[in-house]
Amino acid sequence: LEIDLGLTISREADRSALSPSAHPLVEAERQRLLARSIDIVRLVTDINYLAALGVNVTRVQAELDRAREALREERSEALSIHIGLARAIIQEATIAQRESTAGVPSERVARADAGTASIPRISIGVPGLDRMMGGGLVPGRPYLLTGGPGTGKTLLGLTFLLEGLRRGEEVLLVAVDEPPVEILENLRSTGWDVSKVQTLDANPGTRLIKGKGDGRSMRLIADMEPLGEASDRGPRAVDNGEVSLQSIQMKLKHAMTPRPFSRVLFDSITTVRRLSARTVGELQIRRAEVQSLLRFLSERGVTTLVTAMPADPLILTPEEILTRGEVLLTRKWVGDHALRYARVVRMRGSDHDPEQHPFAITSNGIFLE
Repeated sequence: LEIDLGLTISREADRSALSPSAHPLVEAERQRLLARSIDIVRLVTDINYLAALGVNVTRVQAELDRAREALREERSEALSIHIGLARAIIQEATIAQRESTAGVPSERVARADAGTASIPRISIGVPGLDRMMGGGLVPGRPYLLTGGPGTGKTLLGLTFLLEGLRRGEEVLLVAVDEPPVEILENLRSTGWDVSKVQTLDANPGTRLIKGKGDGRSMRLIADMEPLGEASDRGPRAVDNGEVSLQSIQMKLKHAMTPRPFSRVLFDSITTVRRLSARTVGELQIRRAEVQSLLRFLSERGVTTLVTAMPADPLILTPEEILTRGEVLLTRKWVGDHALRYARVVRMRGSDHDPEQHPFAITSNGIFLE
């Protein structure tokens, strides 16, 4: 239900972006309704959580139904009232539940905690961040790593891959935004040795490849090489706006046939998000492509990190809906020094630390207390 509602919100956002309103007041009202739609998604999540703990959710469910009806009829005032009442009921029920389980957890809570503790985890390569995520990443699932330029997304993603190499795993970097040679050049100042990271250059040739025969397979496989051997291949498809997740997935299938990669860093999906969708039809196709790519990797037991720039907070992107967790990186300038922070926004099926923590990038890796 949460995913379906989230996709509905994204479609409404697309309609808002692609269909100019007749009057600014109409557009403002549409944005308010969109924000309330996102509030409903959050209410659904809270209600599911309370129901899983055995709490009677009849009252709050009734308010949620009234809020949905008001949303359909675009009655913004009634919508705000019912969402506010639902939030108050949820807060009251949450406080009561915490008080009833203080000291001695209920059997249901104890089983949930035991189940979470028994789930195997793998390290992202930063022990402090592992603790924030409740023990690390659940293997075989996709995760989202968001942040603005210079926040350390690529470096944290490479740390994730280097941890896999240290443990004897097969790892792969899918380079979309920057060619591998530029990534390698940017890393020289850190002193990190990433020469053994296998890299799939998603460009050139990211455009859908037509035709059949051995030539296509040779072209796809030739784009993969160790990062330490990266070279400049000239103009890239991404520079011309010719980006397709479908063709990237085709490359991954060829690359993963002889080598069962267990960790993949997709850096990044932002370019695909920006360039590959210009109409409502293309937006729907891109959602299907994101779902297909993440499902393809999960079915093969691959733990995937997908990097992205922060999106519009009023729009739920497909990667936000379909990934199992999200880490947000931010940067703040204090004088001439940049302070970087990490925050675990969500971790489905796992307890986590939602507070913001500072981290440092050094020649010996990333450190977070």
